[in-house]
Amino acid sequence: MIYYYLGNMRLQFLFGNPNLCAAFFAVSVLLSIGAYCFLYERHYKKTVVLLFLYILFQFLIIALTYSRGGWLGCLSGLLLASILNRRKINILFLCLFLMCLFTTNQGMQRADPEAVVSDKSIHNRLLVWKGACGLIAKHWRSGVGLPPAVGNCYMKHYQQHESNGGYKTLLSDPLTFAGSFGLPAFFILEFLLLLIWWAGYKVWKDNRGEMLLYALCACSCFLVCGFFSTLFCSLMVLVPVFVSWGIILY
Repeated sequence: MIYYYLGNMRLQFLFGNPNLCAAFFAVSVLLSIGAYCFLYERHYKKTVVLLFLYILFQFLIIALTYSRGGWLGCLSGLLLASILNRRKINILFLCLFLMCLFTTNQGMQRADPEAVVSDKSIHNRLLVWKGACGLIAKHWRSGVGLPPAVGNCYMKHYQQHESNGGYKTLLSDPLTFAGSFGLPAFFILEFLLLLIWWAGYKVWKDNRGEMLLYALCACSCFLVCGFFSTLFCSLMVLVPVFVSWGIILY
């Protein structure tokens, strides 16, 4: 349940990785906020109080994963909700999340620009992404296959640094998907997702439903988290994402 990295204690629960844990709860908490706003407007007082506490609990979990990708994903979803619908309640949840980040132990340190620059994990990630671009450039038509095939190909032909463990993926959803299936498949998928998101946004502009708004923000959050980790291979992480897309399509 707990992962130690460079002296930091990071929550991961049953996900096996703090970044996967953060992504799951980042998407989940945005859906929870949507449900909170939906029930608040219908005066379900007892349920709303319990849901509010559960939202705070999820904020703390995200903060204690110390996953910058998860933080940025959740923050982007909350910011998007506040920009699209400038209600006080949306801004309140954004402020509560920031408070959770900066009141946890080493929260400020993880967000410090100097720490970001000197962090070896970020340096290694950038090296992986550089090699991933070379892999995709050579196999852009159809890729090299799903993980671990794409990770094995990277380690065999493109890895230029030493690591404690091997790589099954390219540490990013876009890069891993493009490396696995090729650029045409990647662009088709991105176009379909954007099309569904835009259709949901147009519906939201007409009905202004809070549940739909936060489902849109949850999907955006997942895409942001996916820039920094490979998430689409984890079925547990995909559960709230499928719920979000289901709400949009409904």
